[in-house]
Amino acid sequence: MDRVSTLVDLLRLRSKERPSERVMIGQNDREEVLGSATYAQLDDRARAVGALLQGFKAKGERVLLLYAQGPAYLTALLGCFYSGTIAVPVAAPRDVRNLESLQRAVENSTPTVILTTSLLLNSIRDVLRDQPDSALKQVRWVATDAVPIELGGKWRDAGVHGEMVAYLSHPEGLVDDPTAVTVHHSDLMQSDYIVRGALESTEEPAVLLAGHLGFKLETE
Repeated sequence: MDRVSTLVDLLRLRSKERPSERVMIGQNDREEVLGSATYAQLDDRARAVGALLQGFKAKGERVLLLYAQGPAYLTALLGCFYSGTIAVPVAAPRDVRNLESLQRAVENSTPTVILTTSLLLNSIRDVLRDQPDSALKQVRWVATDAVPIELGGKWRDAGVHGEMVAYLSHPEGLVDDPTAVTVHHSDLMQSDYIVRGALESTEEPAVLLAGHLGFKLETE
């Protein structure tokens, strides 16, 4: 494992060594399974989103993630990691007719791109038709479920290293708030974040915990 210093390194390695091995995707504990994917599938999806962000020349820039918990959020987050962008996960609005908190998050975090699902994006666009001056219309929006998996072939190693910021976490996207949490790529390789079972051979599948705000990978 000397070749592994970031989660990107780890998933790239596992996609080559154990491509068909399945990883369980949990929520806040491994008992609540939201889905599963093979290492190869996780890598393919992450490279596709990563290549898209690289096409926007967004390395080092902030990317707002607007999702509920689950595999779609995990794909977007890994795509940010693969592209060297800084993920800023925020809660998806419960009522798309009220976008004030989302607008504050955008104004505070100044993202280059907002990643979300096609369903939520279409709903928000309908609301924004009546808000021509909204800051939300000044940012590029992308539905990651519409990103073709073939785009992953254009992905290039972004040179991600441990000292780079992986994501900024604040419930309202206020990244300059003193309570905001900054997680570096090196933090993801510590015991509280590592993919359980991914660093060694085990009979049980590795577990990725796709928490709503931030990204916690559990280990025993």
